[in-house]
Amino acid sequence: MQKPLRDIARHLKNIILSEIPDTYAIKPMFKDVFDEESIRKGVIVLRDFLFRFCDYLIINGDLYDKPKKIAHPFSDRVSLSANYPFLRNINDVLISIGINGDLNKSCDLLTVDGNQFRAHLAKTPAVKIIECLHCLTDNGFCISGIDLTEKKVNLSDTKMIGVSYPDNPSILTGIKVMAKAREEFEGTDLYGIFLRCDYRVIIDEDIESIYFLKDMTKLLPLENQEFILKLYQKYLEDGFQCTSSIVDDTCIRFYFLYKRKEIWSIIISPNNGYELAIRAKNTHQYADVVKQLHPYLQEKINKGYGCDKKRDPNSYCQGGCKGFRISLTDSIIDMKKDIITWIDKEFSCL
Repeated sequence: MQKPLRDIARHLKNIILSEIPDTYAIKPMFKDVFDEESIRKGVIVLRDFLFRFCDYLIINGDLYDKPKKIAHPFSDRVSLSANYPFLRNINDVLISIGINGDLNKSCDLLTVDGNQFRAHLAKTPAVKIIECLHCLTDNGFCISGIDLTEKKVNLSDTKMIGVSYPDNPSILTGIKVMAKAREEFEGTDLYGIFLRCDYRVIIDEDIESIYFLKDMTKLLPLENQEFILKLYQKYLEDGFQCTSSIVDDTCIRFYFLYKRKEIWSIIISPNNGYELAIRAKNTHQYADVVKQLHPYLQEKINKGYGCDKKRDPNSYCQGGCKGFRISLTDSIIDMKKDIITWIDKEFSCL
C-alpha cells in the first residue's frame, strides 16, 4: 500500500523552502501589481501557512485519504495527481484563486469570478472543489459568495467568490504571486512550485545550488549535513557541476556531473527518505580498493549494480538503476572516508 497522506504531508513539510532571505530582487513580471516588499512578505506568510497546513494534515490526513495499492512501493517518484488527489485538488483550488482573483485596494480580499473559477478547475469534480473550500475554512480562510453550510452546494449558481484570510491578509499577495510563478515556470525538472513555496523562481538573480542543498538537508544529523557539504565543495573544486530537479512535486534530486556524466547524487523522496546514490559501474577495475572499504559498502558493491529485478527475479524495484544507495538518515561517520575513496576511484575510471 502507498504511504498514508499524513506521511506525505510530513515529507512535504520537510521540503518546503524554509530559508527564504529577507531581501532579494524580484523578476519584473511579478512587479506589475505589487511592490517588492509586499511580494516578499506575502511569500513568507504563504510559506508559514503551508507549514501549518502540513501539520493539520499530519493530524487529520485520514479525513481526506484513500490509500491505494501501488506497483512500486520503493519508487522515488510519488505522483500527487495519481496517488494523493486531495493534495492535488487543494493545490489547484488555491492556484485558481490566485490566477483568477482580483485583490482589492486594501489587499485583504480576493474576488474570483465564478465562471472563471469553475473553468480553471474544469477537470476537478464539484464535490472535490467544495471539499477543498471546506478544508480551507478549517484552516483560517473565509469564503463568501457561496454557502458552504448547505448540504448540496451548487457551484454553477455562484457568480462571485470572495476569499480572505483575517489572521494575515498578506497571504493573498503570496497566493497570487506563487500561483503566477507556478503557471509560468512549472515543468520538466521543476514541479511542486506552489506547495513547496519555491521562491527561487521569482528571484531576479542566480542562486548557488548549495543554498538549496543546505535547506533540503537541514533535518539530517549534523555530521551528515557537514559531510554532504564537504562532498559538495570537494567535487565542485574537482570540476563537477551540481544541478537539481524536482519530480512529481515530492522527489528532489541533486546530481553531481562530470562532463555531463552523473557520478553521484543526493535523493530526497517520500518512500526512501534521504539517500546518497553512487553510479559506480567500474568497480571491477578497482577490486583491490573495494576489499579495503567499509563492510557495509562492500556488501552493497558485491550485490551488483543495476535493476534490482534483473539481478534477482524474486526481488522488487528499489531504484537500483539510479546507483548504489546509502541512507543518510542514519550515521555514516564510520564510512565517510571510504565513500570519498569510492567516488574518487570511480571518477578516476572515466
